[in-house]
Amino acid sequence: FSRVAIASISTAGTPWSGAAQASLLATAFDSGAEAGYAAKTYARFLPEICRQIPDRSLTLDIGTGDGAFLQELLAAKFDRVVGVEPSSAPIAAAAAEIRPFIRQGLFHPADFKPGEFSLITCFQTMEHVDDPTALCRGAMQLLKPGGALFLIGHNRRALSAKIMGRRSPIFDIEHLQLFSKRSAREMMDRAGFKNICVTSFVNRYPIHYWMKLSPIPMILKRAMIRGAKAIRIGYLPIPMPAGNMAIIGFRPLS
Repeated sequence: FSRVAIASISTAGTPWSGAAQASLLATAFDSGAEAGYAAKTYARFLPEICRQIPDRSLTLDIGTGDGAFLQELLAAKFDRVVGVEPSSAPIAAAAAEIRPFIRQGLFHPADFKPGEFSLITCFQTMEHVDDPTALCRGAMQLLKPGGALFLIGHNRRALSAKIMGRRSPIFDIEHLQLFSKRSAREMMDRAGFKNICVTSFVNRYPIHYWMKLSPIPMILKRAMIRGAKAIRIGYLPIPMPAGNMAIIGFRPLS
């Protein structure tokens, strides 16, 4: 992975406390509607993953936000779901039927039994943690043999990042590191995962969200978003490549 310095401010070597991580992840939390669109996009990978994992008994979503993906996991017929989220704000925004499945706090492998999960997911979070390989190793300990770790992250070598350069939203002071497909695969390999797959995909968001991500001046951006919402076109969802990648690996059977 690549350590990132933004505007001459480097966060790479900064020791992050639990409170700092919680605050950082809270600011990264998308609105409920946007989180729902993301969850449905990520859920497209579940059928293939489910064909390879040992069962659908229990799954863990790290950095679950308002639990939008927990809803997708339940729809995919997982028996039990657990989410971990450090911030109270997205938990408060969670659907009433999903909120009981969310534990507030940071992810600590010691909080769970080794080998109890069939699938562990973690979306748009690896860039925010100081030691992403350690997180992957922790997940490995909790997976059953044949279980899967499913990550979503930014690809720093994606076409959108190359075109936009430092104006790309992935170059953010909150990102301690960024990954390419190669470095993401190497991270999973170092953590002990096998049958690793790293692939790009297309996101689907409303037009006003794509506007929010654009590098145009803020005053103009806000005016455009207000106008697009006023005539309702801003709520029209459209698919576009956003430079994200899915990273999937499996715990060896033996």
